[in-house]
Amino acid sequence: MAVQLSQSLAFSLITAITEASLVNGITPFSQTEVLVSDINLGVVYKVNAATGASKIVLSGPDFAGINGIHVQNSFLFYASTSNETFFRVLIDDNATATGAAEAIAAGVPMDDCALMPHSTAYIVTICLNQVVRVDPDGRISTLTGAVGSLDVAGGTSARFGSSRNDRLVLYVTTNGGTPTPVNGTVTEPAKIVAVKIKS
Repeated sequence: MAVQLSQSLAFSLITAITEASLVNGITPFSQTEVLVSDINLGVVYKVNAATGASKIVLSGPDFAGINGIHVQNSFLFYASTSNETFFRVLIDDNATATGAAEAIAAGVPMDDCALMPHSTAYIVTICLNQVVRVDPDGRISTLTGAVGSLDVAGGTSARFGSSRNDRLVLYVTTNGGTPTPVNGTVTEPAKIVAVKIKS
């Protein structure tokens, strides 16, 4: 179903990160700055949306394949696709690390992630066709989906709603299993799924 905007929108270029390879995740950092992950280079850029200035603030082996990212309580939480690990690292006001990255959970393919206020994470697992819950102590459990299911086949991104009515609804985008068909042959059109989370 096509969506038509009710009004014309103006777009402007903030910056071109010429050295970047594949910019993927993005998260707010300050009133004028965002952090942006590059999954191919394994780095995090800090970008000033007001001036367009950008620079690498985080890099190293633990950031290889960095995908979805979120800042919460002075920690950068991130999912590493190549490491199949969900990490957090303490950062300062300049977005530089003040300690080593800490592995919270590992062992499942990871793409994007969404965080609850108490740091419980919900992560889409790409080819496993699941959304998993990762508790702060590292326990992993399946929220929805299965290897042989189309429910969230090929999940690519996850975000919580922003209103009072849907703040506990996790919206998941999918690619319909196109890169990795369910049971080897089954795909479907891309879709958006709403999953209600218990408080």
